[in-house]
Formats: sequence, structure tokens, C-alpha cells
Amino acid sequence: NIEYRPYDLIPQSSDVRRLDVQVECPDQGSDVVTMLGVAEYLDELHEILHRLARGTRYLIISYTASDFSSYTPERLKELGWRHHKSQAEFEGILTQAGLLIQKCVITDNRRTLLWLCAKSIG
Repeated sequence: NIEYRPYDLIPQSSDVRRLDVQVECPDQGSDVVTMLGVAEYLDELHEILHRLARGTRYLIISYTASDFSSYTPERLKELGWRHHKSQAEFEGILTQAGLLIQKCVITDNRRTLLWLCAKSIG
């Protein structure tokens, strides 16, 4: 039995629930959480990932790492991004938040990385 619960900061349809991950996390007990195109905008990335790690078995997350793209401070401000970390820095944050990296792939645009992470035991 699969139940899909969509969330967004600005819901685009009536079946999407409003959620500001900087303030709260989705309901506890999710098997899989996907967070795509979000991490660059979060101020307290480590704290948010730590909360998510407590409430899910798996996390699929994307991030545009500085290893594969470079943006000027002006462009980052235009995009609204709070940070632009390297792949190693981002993976360190995932690990410190209690997530075990299972796999990492780069998307076809050769700028964005996708990680599959599992909840750390203990």
C-alpha cells in the first residue's frame, strides 16, 4: 500500500499541503522523503536534515554542488540560495545529520547531484 503526500511551500493544487521545512517537517513515520530543488534555499540545513532523518527511513535529496557549477555572489542572491557548497561539504552535512549515503548520481544537466540516504542506526 503506497500513500503519497505532496508538500510545498507554495502549493500549486488543492491536494498539496503547505509546508515550510524551515519551521516544521512532514509527518513522522515516512518511509521515503524526497527533497528536490529545496536544500539550496534552507538556512539551517543541518538542523532540518537532522529532523528529517529522525522521521524517515530514506531521503532522496538534490543539491547543485559548487564542484560542477560556479555562481557569483550576485547570482546566488538572485536565485535566493543561502549557500553553494561542494559535494564533499554537502555529504558531510548529510552524514552529520544522521544519514548514511547509499548512492550519489549526477543528473543529465551535469550540475545537480542526487543522493539516496538511509537513516543511520543508533
